[in-house]
Amino acid sequence: VAEMSEEAPQGPPVNAPWVEQQKKVFTKWVNAHLTKESPPELQLQDIQCDFDSGIALIRLVNSLYELPIPKHHAQPKLAIHMLDNLTQAFSMMQSAGVHLTLTPLQVVEHDLKMILGMVWSLIKHYNLRHMQIASEEGSASSKLDPGASAKNGLLAWVNDCTSVLLPGSKIVNFSSCWEDGLGFLALVAKQRPDLVDMSKFSKQTKRENLEYAFSVAEKLGIAKLLDVDDFFSGSPLDEHSVMTYVSEFFNVCQQEKENATAAARANEEAVEKLRKDLEECQLQLEKTRRNEQALLVYPNKTQGRIREGNSSSTVRCTPVDVDRFKFSFSSNRLREIKLFQ
Repeated sequence: VAEMSEEAPQGPPVNAPWVEQQKKVFTKWVNAHLTKESPPELQLQDIQCDFDSGIALIRLVNSLYELPIPKHHAQPKLAIHMLDNLTQAFSMMQSAGVHLTLTPLQVVEHDLKMILGMVWSLIKHYNLRHMQIASEEGSASSKLDPGASAKNGLLAWVNDCTSVLLPGSKIVNFSSCWEDGLGFLALVAKQRPDLVDMSKFSKQTKRENLEYAFSVAEKLGIAKLLDVDDFFSGSPLDEHSVMTYVSEFFNVCQQEKENATAAARANEEAVEKLRKDLEECQLQLEKTRRNEQALLVYPNKTQGRIREGNSSSTVRCTPVDVDRFKFSFSSNRLREIKLFQ
């Protein structure tokens, strides 16, 4: 999905309905992923023009892939400075594995269709970066051929999530199949079944379903990239816009799996460390007991030699002193062993 494919926007005039949908959705996606540290003025207002300085694009790639921000012109005034910044941004994208077919000059010249194509390539590469990982782990996408497109891979994942919740229905596209809102509700229910009663929503209006699905998805951390009115505008839904929103569900779901796996691994490591600590404590306890026995033997031998009157040592004490030492020594060591245990 790294390279802009035949799915990238092309052909129709820039005022076509799908262009306006993409401009709105892609702008929301970019703004949602710009880091909080970025100044407010970097938030896009017009996706066609606001990338021309290169700064917003550098910040976006830094936010997505955690790549270091290169040296650049902080306040570019001349076209040559903008081109330098965009060249740096393109270099960052190439380092991340995103290959594009446009040039920095086309961004400076505000070529809308090529800019939308660039953002679409970023969306596919970033939002669906888990697709290959999921395939290797044996999820629904593993049923696909290795060369399957991002669209088919995402459709396979969607149907895997919704097949039980939408019996008898199969989602085959990213346009008409989503107009009743049930597909979005099923994706929410897959992650939070306590929030969605599919039998209830199957009786509600399309607008009510969409409004509730978008509202709950926002609470789950999924940016509201689509508006309910987009589904009632009279124009066909733009597949890339719907794919962008649905891929956010996929991205969040895979991130939760990664977090759960990391938590399980951390628990295993903690248990293993505790086991080793207990083994070390047991070894120390056994060593202490052996030392205890060895130390207790000495007073017994000394007492015997003294009582027999044949001690060749220079110990000068009475049998009473020896008994007192044995009692004091044993009591103290017993207390220490109990505390250790």
